[in-house]
Amino acid sequence: MNFWIGTSGFQYAEWKGNFYPEALPTAKMLPFYAERFATTEINYTFHRIP
Repeated sequence: MNFWIGTSGFQYAEWKGNFYPEALPTAKMLPFYAERFATTEINYTFHRIP
């Protein structure tokens, strides 16, 4: 059985200093995250107006 671990998103300013380095630019958050997790949840299509 395989388990995929990730979070519901990746671009959180509050994570700087705890997960992301303080000086990491926003544009580099996804590559940094992807080096550590195999998956993430993107809620855009789930929460949009039909």
